[in-house]
Amino acid sequence: MDCLLSLIRKPNGLMGWVSRVRHQLEPKTDNPTRMGIDSTQGLYEIVESPLSLLTTSLVPNKEQLIASWNFISCVDELDAETLFHVLVILLETVSEPLEPEATLPILPINSPKQIIKATAANPRAYKGTKYKPPKHKIFTQVDLRLYLCERKSQNQLLLRLSQHWVKALKKLQRVGYDIRSLSSIPKEKLIIDPYYAFHHDLHAAVDYPSLPINFHRYLWFSLQGLNWQNVNEYLSIYWGLGLDSNFNLLLAFGRLLSLNNGNKTLKWCHIITQQPESRRLTFTSILIENQIYSTDPLSLDDIERFNQITDDIDYEYRLYCLFIAFSQGISVDYMLGGFQLASKYPSEYHRFDYLDRLDGDCLFPEEAVEKLIAHLGNVGEYRFSLPLDIWEKCGQLSGFGNIILRIDWTKYPKEIAYEYLNFYRWAISLYPATNREAEIQKYKWNFLKGQVDNIENLLSRITEKYQQKAIDDLKFYYWFWIETYELDLIPYAYLIVERLAQSPFSQKSHAVKAIAVFITYLQTADISIFLNAPDASFLRLEEACYLDNNSKLIAEGIAPISKQLNNFIIQCFIDFPHKIFKVAKLLGTLNTPTSEKVVKAFSQHSIMTENITLLPIKDACEFIDSQCGSQFSNPIPRKIRDYVQGKISLSEQQINRGFQKICKQIQLTRLDIFEHLILNTLKRDFDVNPERENIRHALSMLGIIDDNFRSFRKFLKAYWGGNLDYLLNHPLTQTWLKKHSCINIKMWTQGIEYTSQVDGFGLIEIKLENEPLEVLKLGTYVGSCLALGGLCSYSAVAVLLDINKQVLYARNSEGKVVARQLVAISEREELVCFYIYPNGVNSIIKKIFYECDVRFAEALNLRLYQPSSDQDNDCDVQNIISQAWWEDDVWDFTLSDEM
Repeated sequence: MDCLLSLIRKPNGLMGWVSRVRHQLEPKTDNPTRMGIDSTQGLYEIVESPLSLLTTSLVPNKEQLIASWNFISCVDELDAETLFHVLVILLETVSEPLEPEATLPILPINSPKQIIKATAANPRAYKGTKYKPPKHKIFTQVDLRLYLCERKSQNQLLLRLSQHWVKALKKLQRVGYDIRSLSSIPKEKLIIDPYYAFHHDLHAAVDYPSLPINFHRYLWFSLQGLNWQNVNEYLSIYWGLGLDSNFNLLLAFGRLLSLNNGNKTLKWCHIITQQPESRRLTFTSILIENQIYSTDPLSLDDIERFNQITDDIDYEYRLYCLFIAFSQGISVDYMLGGFQLASKYPSEYHRFDYLDRLDGDCLFPEEAVEKLIAHLGNVGEYRFSLPLDIWEKCGQLSGFGNIILRIDWTKYPKEIAYEYLNFYRWAISLYPATNREAEIQKYKWNFLKGQVDNIENLLSRITEKYQQKAIDDLKFYYWFWIETYELDLIPYAYLIVERLAQSPFSQKSHAVKAIAVFITYLQTADISIFLNAPDASFLRLEEACYLDNNSKLIAEGIAPISKQLNNFIIQCFIDFPHKIFKVAKLLGTLNTPTSEKVVKAFSQHSIMTENITLLPIKDACEFIDSQCGSQFSNPIPRKIRDYVQGKISLSEQQINRGFQKICKQIQLTRLDIFEHLILNTLKRDFDVNPERENIRHALSMLGIIDDNFRSFRKFLKAYWGGNLDYLLNHPLTQTWLKKHSCINIKMWTQGIEYTSQVDGFGLIEIKLENEPLEVLKLGTYVGSCLALGGLCSYSAVAVLLDINKQVLYARNSEGKVVARQLVAISEREELVCFYIYPNGVNSIIKKIFYECDVRFAEALNLRLYQPSSDQDNDCDVQNIISQAWWEDDVWDFTLSDEM
């Protein structure tokens, strides 16, 4: 933004001194501690511009000034109109201080118009005669602009025009000027300077105070409206800062006064004089750019504390952050605490660019945090940034500092303390997308603050080896329950957390997703039944959810069942947990609307609607047989069947016991029918048997992906229709092959034979997978994000669809996959080998993969792609038929100790 420092009148015209910003003040991306303030040039430059080129935003009365300046350039008469325009110029501009004195012509004298009177010689006063009266003496036109550029000539002009003073003032008043300070009519011994009188209420008898040249030119104009005592105070600051010799600081100071010359700005100016000389320019520039000059300033004590803890390298950035925080009402003590803390850690952690999100109470218990950090030691991936993150959270979350104070962190092992701290650090989202979400997150945080004692009591009842699991589960519950009313379910979470945080259950958190869904959708009475279910049911749930991908699918499947069939899913959870989790996982591969439709259809199936307890036992058995046929499990015991067929007789007690068994086992029949409905839905219009494992897996993949869906569906239709070369003959595949005609496509699609005897594993064979539906399982076999239910399952589909991607499976002698590797050909025709899964695979397995990769590259006559620290590591593997794929980490072939 341009700022007007001064309007100067010169003989050649009215000129403006304009302050302009060289560049925006902001942290540099390559060096955030630097703000770009050049001490040799400063942040601002000054430009001299004719008034005609200035905008009306800088000079609102620009048109009047130009009109007045033009008027006095050629004056016919020294009258009230002339004086009006002279005063406009004198009130709105200052003279050029270095303009040399000039000897100007004496102002012409006005010649009053001659009045012709009747005389004896001319009784009719020249009227009606052929004689003409003597000609009137004409006033010589004069350019008055020169007279306004020199003090002595200016005074002479005002004295000559003094007889028109009252009329001129009235016209000034009509156009909006306050004329009270201009009421003194110039006299020989008292000629006022209109600018001093109007702007500073200063009426001098003879000489007006002289000002330093730079003060006169760049600062004085911005002091309009101040009394002369204030002007002298600014003049004192001018000398104190040495602005007569420090031009860059002068320009910054001038810009500051042009923006605001009030009493608060004056206080800031006094503070600037107290700063070290080397820091004054930076201080003034950042003060201006943060626009806090019109607020009450920081105390000198606070600024002195800031200077003491801040070295020159960090000064610009930290002062910038301090002023931003100050403008937002953030505690100065809080900010200084953060700066003090940052000084103890490497410079890359000295970032404070999140100040716009600090709306907490900013209570930072420095001693308690230091004690906590000392207890944690080297735990945590980002231990250097952790202290500053805690400091940040104290500003973002009201009460976070109190939580740090309330908890005795040292009673927990450091690993547990770290995760427990993270539970509070990440309990809510600090980046809500909507106002409603912001209100929800705020409510959740306030709720959590009130739960600290309950959580502390809960953890105190849990043994150390299960505390990590308890904390992980609590994290999920607080994350999963988004709506404010769902937080009423938290007491149930505490109950189940405590129950599962003990033997015989796993010390790892596996089942929490599914349990959260159960609690969310079950009725209150059913929740109590669920929480008191046998240990065996929860153990089966933990087993089923051991892999996170499976846990996600099971939770997705449980949700629609719990919404519509509360009693059914509770009974299945208690009596047939393994089967219900299998069905829920399959249901979870459908999108939510489809899965809800399937559950609704199942709820309306006769196996669900018919109440067999109301039927005679013979009718009940006939109904069950009609539903089961030979396809589904039949719950009728042999003795009951023989009894119904009249082959044996049973006592009433035996019949009742048998019927109770039927009523329990019929749930398995229902689950079989339910599974059959899901498979038929997954099958769509494909003519395949979804009972086959590979086909079921492929159909499930189709059900869960969004990216690559259409291309994958077209492939399945062709493949199951007998077109086994669909992918090879695809136009996009052929285009890519023509572009890379040097590649041995037969070798690329068939691979090489590689076997190795590995200690502890036996004979291992690494082989390129040719069976498309087996390729799809490259993530499922190893539990990676490319698995069924994984975040990037669409990428497994991309490996199947694209000719430039293959998967290598390492299988043992029993055919079990022990590891896999994705390989690809880049656009530069290099063999790109990606990371080997599963995570933590034995280094011996990695070594034989390395040997296999080298041989495969040699057989293909391709160079192995090797990532480098000095490159961008873009291996450039393109999509061909697929639209999206997740480019995993490229494997570094540098053989380290792990191999």
